[in-house]
Amino acid sequence: MRLLLHWPGVTPAAPGHGRTGAGGADPGGPRTAAGHQGAGARPHDCTASERAAIAALAESEARLRALADNLPDGLIFQVAPAPGGPASWRFAHISNGVERLHGVSAAAVLADPSLLFQRIGAGHRARFARELARAAAARDTFRIELPFRAPSGRGLRWSRLSAAPRTLLDGTTAWDGIEVDITAAKATEAALRQAEERFRGLFDAAPFSIVIVDPVSFGVLAFNDRACEELGYTREEFARLTMVDVDALADMAAIRRRARAHTLRPGVQEFEARHRGKDGTVRDVLVRACGIVLDGREVAYTAHHDITDRKAAEAALRAGEAEFRAIFETSAAGMAEVDLRTGRYLRVNRRFCEMVGRGEAELTGGLGPEDIRHPDERDAPFGAAEADASPDGRFEDERRYVRPDGAAVWVRGSVAVAARDDEGRPARAAAVITDVTDQKRADELQTLLMREVDHRARNALAVVQAMLRLTPAEGPEACRFAATLEGRVAAMARAHTLLSRDRWAGAELRDLAEAELAPYAGGGEGSLVLDGPPALLSPEAAQPFGMVLHELATNAAKYGALSRPGGRVEVRWRPGAGPAADGLAVEWRESGGPTLAGPPSRTGFGTRLVARTVRQLGGEAVMEWAADGLRCSFAIPARRFQAPAARDEAREAAGGAATRTTGVPALAPPVA
Repeated sequence: MRLLLHWPGVTPAAPGHGRTGAGGADPGGPRTAAGHQGAGARPHDCTASERAAIAALAESEARLRALADNLPDGLIFQVAPAPGGPASWRFAHISNGVERLHGVSAAAVLADPSLLFQRIGAGHRARFARELARAAAARDTFRIELPFRAPSGRGLRWSRLSAAPRTLLDGTTAWDGIEVDITAAKATEAALRQAEERFRGLFDAAPFSIVIVDPVSFGVLAFNDRACEELGYTREEFARLTMVDVDALADMAAIRRRARAHTLRPGVQEFEARHRGKDGTVRDVLVRACGIVLDGREVAYTAHHDITDRKAAEAALRAGEAEFRAIFETSAAGMAEVDLRTGRYLRVNRRFCEMVGRGEAELTGGLGPEDIRHPDERDAPFGAAEADASPDGRFEDERRYVRPDGAAVWVRGSVAVAARDDEGRPARAAAVITDVTDQKRADELQTLLMREVDHRARNALAVVQAMLRLTPAEGPEACRFAATLEGRVAAMARAHTLLSRDRWAGAELRDLAEAELAPYAGGGEGSLVLDGPPALLSPEAAQPFGMVLHELATNAAKYGALSRPGGRVEVRWRPGAGPAADGLAVEWRESGGPTLAGPPSRTGFGTRLVARTVRQLGGEAVMEWAADGLRCSFAIPARRFQAPAARDEAREAAGGAATRTTGVPALAPPVA
């Protein structure tokens, strides 16, 4: 704002108004009503009309001075600079606002103009002097914004000074001007600059492209560095583009139609587009556009989020889902997904529906595995309980389902936890299910046939034993031979019984030893000791091993520890024997029997049978006739035994119940 004042005539200042310098003489001198300076003119020398004009001018000047003295945020001045420079300025007039703005009176400033110069901020005085010199030399309007010390002495305030030159009748120059306090405006400007800087910082640091667009021409008005980086342009190149150059549609009308079709609310759109970079690469972007007014102009603020990777991931997910769906629907095995929290089916395939005789809508409409399980298996753990019990969330099981017609169907399922909740508990499981009903029936038939064969084999052995008993024995030797042979046949029958019980998967060494030594268990507590880890003898080794124990037990009953009260027999076995340290060491030790003088004078049939049978098993028997009783030790190779895990698998494959034993040293599986 600038106000130019022309002070006519010489009129003394009214009390309380601004002061006039140089004894009150206006640089323009006294004037007539016609505006000319008179030579010693006096009021009584003027005509009545001239006196009236002078009075009117005085009244107008008084009103202007009153207005100037009461400007709320400014002052009016008239100054005539002297050739000596700023320090010798002469204020012809200054309004009383100087006291409000600078804290000094008008009279003090009229007396010493340097008081205001000294209140200019120290770093700005040279700039003030240069602008003053320029305006004076060019006789141009003087304009400048300067900081002044505040009247309170604390801080600075800002003023805008503006003055215009005027040539007086005597040829000198006066400057009529105004000073306005712009401290509040400066603070507003500073706040705006800070806001602009913050906005620019956010604008440039945004992790996505931002482009300000002219909604009419689609020209690019402003953009951040990310926009240049993603499309491969320099800032100079990008500034010359329009969004038609960038959008893969390359058609303004088509771009407008797309934006209108995805209007969220008036002035706001969100849509997916494809942008072509400088090198021709096309990328997918999500565009959010919003109409705003910037510097009084309507523009479109657009944010462009690169979603190329997301779109590729979505496409891959759709392809994977389609592939999974194809496998899921055409699989020869049944497949099902179960919500473990509700126990309900989430989805099932066609084959599973065929197995259980129910439609997909029925199964996924509220049924779960528990609803179609066989009543005899309702108490067995299932679902989340089984998943919790499995260390890796995977388990297998066999169960029976009941079809709507009442028929039972046997299935074998491989189940895995597919998802867990926030607390790590199983939430969803997927299962691959195989119908094993026919296999179960075949197993039952096979079991029936094996039992029939076993029964007939035992009958044949019983017939042999009966024939031995009925055959007339002539002489004591014949009787002993018949009894011995009958015992050996009985040992074979016992081993055969153990093997058939487990469907010829093998026989536990401990079970075999207990069966052979059971007839001699009446010798009192501690007379028989069996010590060793679980070990499964192969079917080929079970009967020979039983024969060895039978011969040793028969010998102990006749001549050794079991022939008298107090005798003791210990049978111990440990893994880690043999040249490869993977076999089984077996030891038979007698004590408390008759004292032995040493080995017998001749080797009997039983001793030879033990040695040959152990050799048949792949080992070598060592017989030691110690004074306190017989000791027999031998090692059986690993191929004649099975590890506990292999033993259980063999029993399960044979249809028997698997007995799992933990903490048992693993034995090598049999070698084919």
